[in-house]
Amino acid sequence: MTDNQNKTFKHAARILMAFLLSIGLFFSGISARADEELNLDMYRALDMAGDLSDLKKETLDEYCLEFANAYQIDLVMINLTPEAHSDSTLEEIGDYYYEENNFGYGEDRSGFLMVSDISQDMYQIIPYGAASDLIPDDYLRFTESNLPGYVEKYGCYGVMYATYKFLYDYPQEHPSRKKNGVVSKPVKENADDAAADGNGEGASDAESKAIESEISKEIDAETDEAAESDSRSMNADAEDGTDTAAGTNTGTAATGSVAANGIPKASSIEEFAGDEGWLVEEDTNKRGVISEDAGPFPDWYPEGDTEAFHFYHDAEAARVVDRADLFTDEQEKTMEEQIKALRKELSRDIVVYTDVTSYGFSKEVLAADFYDFNGYGWGADYEGLCLFVCMDPNDRGWFTSCFGPDTMGKYTEDAANEIDDVLYEYMAGGQYFEGISDWVENIANMYRIGFPFAPSWYVSDAQAAQGMTGPYANGGAPRVMDDANLFDDSAEGKFKEKASLMAEAHDCNVIIHTAKSLLGMEEQEYAEMFFKQNGYDKEYGGNAILLLIKAPGGREPDMHNYGFGKGKEILTELADNRLRNRCIDYLREGDAAYSVTEWLYDAKVLMEKGRVPRGFGYWFFTFVGCLIAGAIFGAIRLGKARSKMKKPTIIENADQYIVPGTLSIRKVKDAFLHKSTNKVYSPIQTESSSSRSSSSSSSYKSSYSGSSGRSHSGSGRSF
Repeated sequence: MTDNQNKTFKHAARILMAFLLSIGLFFSGISARADEELNLDMYRALDMAGDLSDLKKETLDEYCLEFANAYQIDLVMINLTPEAHSDSTLEEIGDYYYEENNFGYGEDRSGFLMVSDISQDMYQIIPYGAASDLIPDDYLRFTESNLPGYVEKYGCYGVMYATYKFLYDYPQEHPSRKKNGVVSKPVKENADDAAADGNGEGASDAESKAIESEISKEIDAETDEAAESDSRSMNADAEDGTDTAAGTNTGTAATGSVAANGIPKASSIEEFAGDEGWLVEEDTNKRGVISEDAGPFPDWYPEGDTEAFHFYHDAEAARVVDRADLFTDEQEKTMEEQIKALRKELSRDIVVYTDVTSYGFSKEVLAADFYDFNGYGWGADYEGLCLFVCMDPNDRGWFTSCFGPDTMGKYTEDAANEIDDVLYEYMAGGQYFEGISDWVENIANMYRIGFPFAPSWYVSDAQAAQGMTGPYANGGAPRVMDDANLFDDSAEGKFKEKASLMAEAHDCNVIIHTAKSLLGMEEQEYAEMFFKQNGYDKEYGGNAILLLIKAPGGREPDMHNYGFGKGKEILTELADNRLRNRCIDYLREGDAAYSVTEWLYDAKVLMEKGRVPRGFGYWFFTFVGCLIAGAIFGAIRLGKARSKMKKPTIIENADQYIVPGTLSIRKVKDAFLHKSTNKVYSPIQTESSSSRSSSSSSSYKSSYSGSSGRSHSGSGRSF
């Protein structure tokens, strides 16, 4: 190679290197500007109901940033709870959330915000800046109308992924609306780094790939079909594989004005939304996570002044903490899942805590403290309750501590006594898991309807005002409704058969109903409500005789008869009393089936002959009474006859009683005249009688304070 060729080659090489360097600087500048265009400190998927795992949030975040990459338009999604927008519209909450946390792409903050409340089927997609030029409003409304179809099968994750899929695909199918240019993908380096910025556990790329496509492919197909567009294969995590371990407190927030998980601190939003349950606040009070080591105070007990405690929410904390080992691992897991589902449904917290000691506190105070100091409670009012079971042999029992105006308002003394009476039977019998699981369901009914033992057919006034009706509102209800579970299947079948024959023969329905609770009503009011809500007034011309048996757990059962239409004419006051008196003793002796068998026989005679038959006892005692009355009458008449008869009596040797030569009477013998005996009744205390006495005693407290100074209410029992 000549010198001239050498110089030419070197010159060309310099030009090529300069060109390549310019290209590199150009694209690195685009990348740097892309990072500046978006706020990367925020996750773009937030579920206030708490159902999105950290892995799912990471996955959705990647999709949202991919959307921003492709179109220079931000994509943000938030699912609200009903409480979060009770006084505001979805759009008002969404606007505040979007602006307060600096979402959006570029100077005009372009982006889409999908704000929803999936519990109420409410969805709205709001465009900002240049976003409205990318996708037309009618397609946004079309997307909103399709989102409810993904809730039941895929939950919150499905709704958010479907939103991404619908919005991403539209510009692909309409290239004229797609913005020009390529933006480097501004994503976090990996999921673990992202998780380190926030509260949850991260998931590696390998984990994501190992479980990808199970849900996303199904949603892809469904959205493609709904939008009538070509399929676009996208994968996302389908499993909740990295939930925080139960019992671990994760309620710490990242530094800066906004937590790295996209949840603003209270200081940045509480003036607008209040201290809601979705705010994650830094916990500076705790000794540490809940562990198995117990000292003079529980290890979860706060240090310092308890009345200056900074309350917080911990959605990840275990709701079942079984330090007394009442449950197996499987039972504990089952109960945790049961409570998790109810928390989502009810927007209320339910906590179960068992221990072998109360650490020198009363049970009611420890129940309140465990609830207050461990991040429990829903929403700004920390709504919910905690059941504390103490298994100390010298202080065995439980206490339910309530907090929040709604919970304290519904957990009345009547409701508390009914719930505790039923729980007592389980606890005294050693059926801890069965009893506490039943307690959880009773609490759920209390929240749903206002009464702990409301049956499935019951429709409250509030529900009726919304147009809701029970399953038998138009008739067809069974003649035997055993809500108190007093009969086995065989007995119930026989009762239905007999009642049906009687109803057909006399054109008057015969109904038997057992209830654990009268839902706060008087007997007559409850009977009429039961009769109408179950459509009995639409059958047999509204003619019926109803046997109502109230059988609250742990308390003495009772029974009453009610007539409707022609049944009211048949059921006179005398017949009502006889029906009840002939059957009530069998019921209270524990033989409910025999009691109803007798009632059906007597009711049949009443409908046929217009009177209740008299039993053997009546005729026997009538016969004996006649004998006694005749004997008394005869004795009186005989006495009167004898009094009129006079017969001389001769006394011989009367002087043998006189001491000779004196006027003194000789003592012949002593005669016993009478004695006095005082008797005091001392009843024998059996296990049954003592348990009933303990069970029926109320310990309800309408207001008391735990160590934090917050006011609670509650009730409990010893066993």
